[in-house]
Amino acid sequence: MNVNKAVKEINNALTNTVVEIYGDSGSGKSFIADKVAETKEFTLLIDSLMQRTQGSCYIVQTNDLMAVEDLVSEFDLIIIDDFFQLKGEPRDNIYKLQEWVYNNKKLSIILINQIRANFNERRPEKFVPYADYLLQRYADKRFYTEFKDGEYVVTQVK
Repeated sequence: MNVNKAVKEINNALTNTVVEIYGDSGSGKSFIADKVAETKEFTLLIDSLMQRTQGSCYIVQTNDLMAVEDLVSEFDLIIIDDFFQLKGEPRDNIYKLQEWVYNNKKLSIILINQIRANFNERRPEKFVPYADYLLQRYADKRFYTEFKDGEYVVTQVK
């Protein structure tokens, strides 16, 4: 699906949920998440990569979820760019995010997750999204992005 349709589909998936957008570097993950943020009134971007200073939403540069926990109730959408960079264990982080969503019925979360080398010897894929084993189970919806034939292509995989 194209970007406009992807934004609409992701928006439809944002009903008190945790949504993952994953893909290779340069596949449009952040671009699409930013387009979704433009449709929301109160969005917080947790920039764990420490690269963004401006945008259409509130930006906090941290890789520690506890640093923003007091802010969570003020927002409709939280975007985390990049899930890989968060401090702590992925399982603990996803549980914390689910707790936020559970306790705040207006909140949804988008996790931006890059495909990386797979070090799990039990799986044959050479490259998978970070913490794929966990997010397959605990992300409510998952979208795969790629840049193909000069445009961003988004596919819903869960």
